[in-house]
Amino acid sequence: MRIRIAAIALITTLCAANSLATPAGSAFGAPVYGSEAAYGNPQYTHDPLNPSNKGRNPRVVDAAGEPIPFSLKPGGAQLYYGDGQPLQTPQGEPVRATGAVFLNYGIKLDLDGRTYFMAWQTNHDDPKDSPKKNATGWVAVEELTAAGAAAATAAIPHRLGSFERPLATDAAGKPRTFVVNGANERAKTAARLELAYIGVSNHHHDKVINFLNLHDGRAGLQMLVNLPDMPGGGIAADCFPNGTTFTAAGDAHNNLITVTIPVFDKHDKEHSLTFIYGKAGETWGWLVKDWLD
Repeated sequence: MRIRIAAIALITTLCAANSLATPAGSAFGAPVYGSEAAYGNPQYTHDPLNPSNKGRNPRVVDAAGEPIPFSLKPGGAQLYYGDGQPLQTPQGEPVRATGAVFLNYGIKLDLDGRTYFMAWQTNHDDPKDSPKKNATGWVAVEELTAAGAAAATAAIPHRLGSFERPLATDAAGKPRTFVVNGANERAKTAARLELAYIGVSNHHHDKVINFLNLHDGRAGLQMLVNLPDMPGGGIAADCFPNGTTFTAAGDAHNNLITVTIPVFDKHDKEHSLTFIYGKAGETWGWLVKDWLD
């Protein structure tokens, strides 16, 4: 019953926030975004490699449907934020990935002459209390083995999901900006309450700390390619350290593009979490608005 109520509430919120419409001839009557809405749902794109169109598992897979491991060179690889800075633990220690990494379709970054792919949940064998266990961040293509780099480039030939929108402006005509701060009081409260959303892949509560780098707000935030409770949703399109400038997108009326979803604390009490669409670094996507200053 809780899941059904949450789903109904979410559909109502999305329809109000994004003006969803169902044009004649759309497959299965599925709603698609109108021209005024930001990218964020699988119906908005028909590219077969877009991670939002890969169903519940957007990982790059083999013919049998199994995720493909992409081997790193001996010694592993430094993980990076989307601004090119090395990903670090809250204690300032660089985060490296070892062994092999898994990649998602469409998540690629070209920055300052280097090509990166997003490595997902690395360092599986690290101790449970290690801050580097399951770390997600960008890995440079030259850190992969020759075979791994060739396979990654073939599977992810170009970037998807970073959909540009007009910028929202203030009364003076200047872009509306925020600052990433995963360590603010709202983020701390979310972690303390163990807030969770209804995951589309497993239909149970997935913790929102997944959207904090290393599950720790002091390490910054992840930007999502898609809203977390949609097919293919909750995928990190990028990640940024605290202090990064986020520039908000605006709709046709210069309003911020936001979507609020229901979330639940460890006692199953309902709260809400608001996402905002815009740009940080070279990436457009969704950030948790509550964790911006």
